[in-house]
Parts: sequence; C-alpha cells; structure tokens
Amino acid sequence: MRPRAYVRGRNHADRSCCGFWEYPKEVLHGQERRNARIMRVHPIIVSHTRRTENDVDPKVRQSWEEFLSPEVTRPRLIAASLYITCFEALKDFVVGRIRSFFSTGFDESGDRIDPKYQADVRSRNRSEVYACLEWLKEMQAIGDGDVAVFDRVKACRNVLAHELFSALASEGLPSDFDQCFSDMGALLRKIEVWWITNVEIPTNPDFDGTEVDEDEIVPGPIIGIQLLMDIALGDEERSRLYYNEFRKQNEGG
Repeated sequence: MRPRAYVRGRNHADRSCCGFWEYPKEVLHGQERRNARIMRVHPIIVSHTRRTENDVDPKVRQSWEEFLSPEVTRPRLIAASLYITCFEALKDFVVGRIRSFFSTGFDESGDRIDPKYQADVRSRNRSEVYACLEWLKEMQAIGDGDVAVFDRVKACRNVLAHELFSALASEGLPSDFDQCFSDMGALLRKIEVWWITNVEIPTNPDFDGTEVDEDEIVPGPIIGIQLLMDIALGDEERSRLYYNEFRKQNEGG
C-alpha cells in the first residue's frame, strides 16, 4: 500500500499522518500500522530498501546491516547504557562521599552539610564533581593523572550520550571504549579504597590492631558494577547465575 500523498505533518479527519507520509486510516491496521511507525522513525530505511544493491555504497550497506542486526545493536546499546550508568555512579560516589564526610546530621529538608564543605570543597571549581576531585587530590587520594583519566572517561561518555546512533551503526563504540571502561572502574576502586583505609577503618574500633591488605578490599560499588555487567553482558549461564543462586537460597530458607 503506497501513501496517498506526500505531506509535512498534516492531520485530516480521514487520514493518519506518519511522519511525512500520509496513509488512509482504514489501512493502518496490524502489520501495516507497525510498518508505518517504522517508516516514521526511520524513513531512510525505506529509501535504502528500494534501491538496488549496486546503487548502495558498500560502507552504507554495511552500516545499515549492523544497525538493523539485533546481534550487533543490542550488545552495543547495552554496553553504552552501562557505561553511562557507571559514569553517573562514579560522579555520585565522588561527590556523595565528601558531602557525607561534611554532613552534620539531617532535618526535615534533608542532610545538613557543614559550611566548611562550601569553603573547603565546593569553592574550588564551578563543577561540583571537579571541585571534589581537587579536594581528593589535596588529600593525596588521587593525583593529576587520575584527573586526566576522569577527563578521558568523561569524553567517552559524552560521545556515547550525544552521538549514540553513530556508535550503534557506522562507527561502532569508541575505539577507547574498553580502556575507558576499565580505567573508570580502577579510578572508582582507588577512591573507594582510600576512603575505607583512611576514614572508615581508622574510625572503627573493630579494626584496632588489624592490618588490612588494600589489594583484598573489594568496595561495594565495584561489586554492584560487576553484577550489572555480568547480568547484562554475560553469557546465558553467567547472566542468570546470581538470580538462580538467589532463588535457590530463598527457596531453601
């Protein structure tokens, strides 16, 4: 069924407008309605499918083939989503740890933060996360190289967030995606281990006289990220491991 007319966003009583193509309402049922939605979202797909194979540039054809393939697009989309999620978690942990350190309690409006936070931390940079990184650097929790790592990790996140369709199709994930993901986890672990060894353990009498090997510390956020990656990107056995074990323990109890 071909559209009756080429229009620009008009709606009439006897027709349904799908993007630029107008279809009679009486034919927009079932599969045809779904096809119309596809044409509205990806009109370029239709133009490419109507061209002969010799008319299409091989790179363009390969790009569309990858984009339309669930086996290619699904893992890329999941990986990109995980990366963005983990980056936002990294920022939350960087800022949240320090705000909690300067917290003096809470009231009906939420946490009460010591004014020293504004003077000692927040005033360092217009960006709260960069202000917190500067404070961590002064505390010798991180160094200049770690801030540079954060910049690279952030740049990769921005590419994924703002150029997602390119990452899903023609260009694929950024070439430094794997390295940035690894560096992001290492940076988060470094910061968390510093808090544990320099704040939590020294202020917890349960650890008095106890030597703690930093290499054996596995911070909670790292465990959470590993769970997400295993569940979302692991093979069938790995992705269901935690769920099956959870069900097994609860059924046994």
